[in-house]
Amino acid sequence: MNSKTLRCGLLGRTLGHSYSPAIHRQLAGYSYDLFETEPEALSAFLQSGCFDGLNVTIPYKKDIIPYCAELSETARAIGAVNTIVRRTDGTLWGDNTDAYGFSMLVQSSGAEIRGKKALIFGSGGASATAQYVLRQMGAREVVVISRHGTNSYENLDRHADTEIAVNTTPVGMYPNTGKAAVDLRQFPQCAGVLDIVYNPARTALLLQAELLGIPCAGGLYMLVAQAKRSCEVFTDTVIDDAEILRIHRLLRQEMENIVLIGMPGCGKSSRNEPVPHYFIAFWRKRMPVITLEAASLNKEQKKQLVKEFTESAARIMNMPKDSFYVFLKENALDNVGVGGILLSGKKHS
Repeated sequence: MNSKTLRCGLLGRTLGHSYSPAIHRQLAGYSYDLFETEPEALSAFLQSGCFDGLNVTIPYKKDIIPYCAELSETARAIGAVNTIVRRTDGTLWGDNTDAYGFSMLVQSSGAEIRGKKALIFGSGGASATAQYVLRQMGAREVVVISRHGTNSYENLDRHADTEIAVNTTPVGMYPNTGKAAVDLRQFPQCAGVLDIVYNPARTALLLQAELLGIPCAGGLYMLVAQAKRSCEVFTDTVIDDAEILRIHRLLRQEMENIVLIGMPGCGKSSRNEPVPHYFIAFWRKRMPVITLEAASLNKEQKKQLVKEFTESAARIMNMPKDSFYVFLKENALDNVGVGGILLSGKKHS
């Protein structure tokens, strides 16, 4: 079948705004629609024949299995299906492309999994996928943290030797940005952080990982990668992995705007020292972050800057104050140059 005539889409109960149609438009020319379906209508929809291929999301990744005549090895191992294809005889074949997506997410982070202890936050379907992939990649130990049970948020201290942290919960997802499933400072040996949340592109967990210098990656890359693999299944073709990076960059550009405010200059600090005025606001549609780079600041100055930046931005953007992050970065004069000369070496009147 010509890929242009394929009827594909996303099946779920409440889909809201989805990036999937935009991603699949970039990958191929087939139609891709959103199919919001109530549980009692699931059987009739699957038997309707109104699609050639589907991605499947919450809450049907397990419910869809009995309707599939055959499953891929990966789908059987994980116990969940997120991609189905209607074969020429009318039967459904189920696959799990989330596993491929998560493996590509790990690869994009640069984190080494083999021989490491991994801690997964969340025990749902996404957690099962992460567990499968991490074990396939040779993780020494994979521990699942849930709200109840032997390993819970109440006894994280027993896992202080965690080397890979993975969030598979919705904590930090828009509109509840600014929250993280865990404080990474509890894991001094942590060498990799993965968060499957893709909106915002950089969650509170990822921002903390960046501040701590830990390799990390967010769920947007996984979303694009699994869509690429699904497209290959739908069209029975092979797509270059470079498409993942290209489409990921396009989406990031749409989700993030970088605005430079002000201009490099030289003022005076309270100690009569020259202060470089670099004010950079990273303005994300879903989670604004304000960053100020300057010379040394005292605690009172920092408190006032954080307070006034937050109040002004919240008022102008009509957003709650707790949606904003403010980062203050202090630069020694030896680390700033103007006109080809370090500020520490310039004479100021």
